[in-house]
Amino acid sequence: MRIFLFTFAASLLFWSSTFALTMRCGNHLIEEGDPQVKVLEECGEPSMRNRFAQEGTLQAGVVPGIQYSVMEQWTYNFGSTDFIYYLTFQNGRLVHIETGDYGY
Repeated sequence: MRIFLFTFAASLLFWSSTFALTMRCGNHLIEEGDPQVKVLEECGEPSMRNRFAQEGTLQAGVVPGIQYSVMEQWTYNFGSTDFIYYLTFQNGRLVHIETGDYGY
């Protein structure tokens, strides 16, 4: 029984980490890694945009210091028959897609 539970838990971890969340805009599929321009062309203007800077440290091998990333969160509300989508961009690339409740 323990082997079954371990195997089941390991398979869930594997499958959850291999599939990134996507968003469909008409016939187009939006996924992490897409540039902002593609998302804007395929999905149109978002319902809301929020722009902010995120502070981080520079990677090893680079002159030590602080690096700022330009972050944006776009909200798409496609109405009451679809979910609200929250898209997070870092330096112009889609890095995270999150779904909320049904739209309005």
